[in-house]
Amino acid sequence: MGHDVYICYDGNDEELCNALCIVFEDNGIKPWIKSKHNPTISKTEITNAIADSKAFVLIYSKNSRDKNFAVTETDIAFSRNVPIILVNTDNSKLARNLEFIMETQTEISPIADSKRQLEIIVEKTSKIISKP
Repeated sequence: MGHDVYICYDGNDEELCNALCIVFEDNGIKPWIKSKHNPTISKTEITNAIADSKAFVLIYSKNSRDKNFAVTETDIAFSRNVPIILVNTDNSKLARNLEFIMETQTEISPIADSKRQLEIIVEKTSKIISKP
């Protein structure tokens, strides 16, 4: 496996995703995102990347709330027993089809201090994937 964590996000949240990737990499966590690996990647490659992850991070916002890819990719992680970390950036109400999945997963609510929020995400992810 070449990565530790799969990051699912909407293109409108790319700034946060890129910041999170930098913080992960600075802390020895290898992230995997579609845009860095191949923007025209196949569904099979996405499924394999999710299944090969030690954790799945969903950057959730009003941008991704009604997007099928967020639900589909999260469902793939859930069905493969990949631990899910929901980063709800703006307290968006969960889509109905994510409510059941997220009942037993980790949720990180938005906080005003974005640097502290990134630290919390790294702390939770490190614990899940067993990295210091």
